[in-house]
Amino acid sequence: MNFTDISNFKHNLDDRQIYVDDEENTLSPLIVIVGETASGKSALAMELAKRFNGEIISADSWTVYKGFDIGTAKPNEAERREIPHHLLDIADPAKGFSAAEFKRQATAVIDDILKRGKLSILVGGTGLYIDSVIYDYGFLPAGPVEERRRLDGLSNDELLSLATSRAIDTTGIDIGNKRRLVRLIESNGIRPYKSSLRPDTLIIGLLMNKDELEQRITVRTDNMLTAGLEQEVKSLADMYGWLVEPMKGIGYREWQTYFAGDQSLEQTRRRIISGSMQLAKKQRTWFRSSRYDQPPVNGSHFLAKTGPGALDVPMGTSPAPKPVSSQKLSTPNKTNDRSATTERNKSIHWLQNSRQAAAVVQKFLSK
Repeated sequence: MNFTDISNFKHNLDDRQIYVDDEENTLSPLIVIVGETASGKSALAMELAKRFNGEIISADSWTVYKGFDIGTAKPNEAERREIPHHLLDIADPAKGFSAAEFKRQATAVIDDILKRGKLSILVGGTGLYIDSVIYDYGFLPAGPVEERRRLDGLSNDELLSLATSRAIDTTGIDIGNKRRLVRLIESNGIRPYKSSLRPDTLIIGLLMNKDELEQRITVRTDNMLTAGLEQEVKSLADMYGWLVEPMKGIGYREWQTYFAGDQSLEQTRRRIISGSMQLAKKQRTWFRSSRYDQPPVNGSHFLAKTGPGALDVPMGTSPAPKPVSSQKLSTPNKTNDRSATTERNKSIHWLQNSRQAAAVVQKFLSK
């Protein structure tokens, strides 16, 4: 199928431009890159943005904060000048930032990128941020400020007791995550809904073996230290203290004991590396809870799981769906947490080599 034959949407691979009409309720192609920390997601996003005239939207719950640069491996100024990056440095560390606000801003950015005839590339390791966009999360409004402060002052055990006394079901909730317990109680057990997987979306996942990943994390940590991470953390701690949300992130929280004089620089370095490996494991679990891929769902274009000779083979035997950029959006179909997670993980196109990604993207865009 040639996109130039569609009245309100076309993608020209030669000019690398994307066009839509002004009709409301249309979707643009979206490239999503997921994977573990230090797996090369940002570098791949840069390569694809250059090749396909794209702009990058960062889906990272730490790089949203102003001033937290070295420890978050935030793209440098040269990279941002070369390729537009969005949703970096948008949050005040003292005020925090929510997934709901990320979703709102990311959706607006995707619409703006489309209007300028370019390709949106959503990249990051914060699974909730990614899912909020590709599943069009319907977040619940925040509760009263006074109630939030009261709940924040309770321990996890106290929050669980409170939930039990109110007959609030905590099934499927990470009870070790205080923020999620607080939100569950605030909403009296009502949970945000997830829609079906966003149409016209290609999800690419980067795979890496543990030894190689640990080596990359070690090198990255050493580069951060050389670049002045210690000085950055000291300055931020003096400015905000240790209790603000971004100071709880890996690369920052490990320094409090160091500055108190109870930990050496080498011990701090090792803790950052260990914390990064633990984060990578959580990310791997989030994005790979399903071990197999299935045919396209909800009109999204996906390719087969990578293997010898698999790159050019469309996944499944279903006929290619009509490009959804010319379809009206329907009311979201609510899905539960488990089905949405299964759907996402069956639909990621996993690559062990980022060089394969350009061919995958070109095939997706040319359908």
